[in-house]
Amino acid sequence: MFAPYDPGGIDADVVAVEPRVAALPADHALAGASRVRLADLGIGLEEVDERAERDIGEHGVQDLAQLLALVGLGATMTLLPRSVAARYPRQAVAYVRVEDCPPASLVIVWPERSRSRAVAALVRAAVAVAESRGMVAAVEASG
Repeated sequence: MFAPYDPGGIDADVVAVEPRVAALPADHALAGASRVRLADLGIGLEEVDERAERDIGEHGVQDLAQLLALVGLGATMTLLPRSVAARYPRQAVAYVRVEDCPPASLVIVWPERSRSRAVAALVRAAVAVAESRGMVAAVEASG
């Protein structure tokens, strides 16, 4: 999952850190830009982490695919991690790099009291996959 998240009852390690992009309607004035700034989008720094969740709640959508459909219709714009944008290409949606946006942190979580070797192996595997996909690996919480 991506941070921020409710840490109650879980442990987590950051798997990767990656840039965010703006998801804009394809006919938006900034859709053809190579990069934009948060101010260009009318988004404050304090809104970044919860923008997609707010948009989902505000429009009553159930998932990311529905949110992107609303973006394509021009009803909203949102911020997403670059890897999420890569998995959800849409003709009606343009993804534009946001140069002053803090990066998104991808985390792997597990039950707080778990000491499983299998979980440790899964965390190592998740880091390896993130690195193989060009995501910037972060320092593990224990190191």
